[in-house]
Amino acid sequence: MKNPIRFILLYSILLLTQQKSFGQDRMILRFRTDTLMIKVLEVGVSEVKYKLWPVSESMPVMVESKEKVRRIIFENGTILKFAADEFTDATNYTEQRKMLVKIDMIAPTRKVFVLSVEKSLKPGISVEAGIGVIAQNNYEGEIFNFEKANGYFFRLGYKFINQPDFHMKGMRYTHILKGGYVKPELMLLSQTCSNSYSNSNYNYTAKEEFKTFGYAGFINFGKQWIMDDIFAVDLYVGLGLGAKKVTYIRTYNLKGTSSSQTIRPETLEGDFTGLYGFIVYSMKNEQMGFATQAGLKIGILIGSKKKQK
Repeated sequence: MKNPIRFILLYSILLLTQQKSFGQDRMILRFRTDTLMIKVLEVGVSEVKYKLWPVSESMPVMVESKEKVRRIIFENGTILKFAADEFTDATNYTEQRKMLVKIDMIAPTRKVFVLSVEKSLKPGISVEAGIGVIAQNNYEGEIFNFEKANGYFFRLGYKFINQPDFHMKGMRYTHILKGGYVKPELMLLSQTCSNSYSNSNYNYTAKEEFKTFGYAGFINFGKQWIMDDIFAVDLYVGLGLGAKKVTYIRTYNLKGTSSSQTIRPETLEGDFTGLYGFIVYSMKNEQMGFATQAGLKIGILIGSKKKQK
């Protein structure tokens, strides 16, 4: 051999080139902190086939379940992430609508319009926000009557959709927004109920108002049904703690002059405190008490579907 040094250099370059052509990948498993240096051979439906690095012909092919793999970082920088199970794999629900608009079916009987919007954040988790608008005339109750009522209430909840106690291979939600759920929820309410009257003998007119501000926190238990990715029915009941602050204001006009009187009641009547939004079981103004709510909603799913390639 005329030039052994040159031959050794060429051989080393060829060896390094061949080694680089295999490419080094990295795999991170669940419940492990270390990173495996590997060469991915195949990513199947339920498993990953690979060889440990450095790769050699004599090294056996390793197989790992996809449920145990957190992510794979390929030698070109591409990252492939894996869900822990079929339920939490978002790719299983790409063809389903993720947003739902709902209205309360019971509230309109009292001339209250309640609208809510639910958005799926990920499988098993969604957020729901709602608003209620109060506009009612001529209410006659056992304790309190009024001519007009107006106001609003807001609610915001974080929904945890139920999963089965155990998973079998291939199990998943029939729809990402369907199923029994538990939903912690916060609620704020502001409303005014008023009456006007006059006395011709004493030549005066008067107006009385009940101004209410309320707040509550609930744990809602319910179930939601989804039909054909279009129509939804949501039935729920909520238990929690809340309070309502009621201020009574009387304004009257006598022979061209006006004056007002403001009274903060010491007690709240049960019929009045449960009129809109939610019920508070407390007999003192502003006192925190046991609160309840319930509802039946129907809705329409909106948003475009993503077609699988």
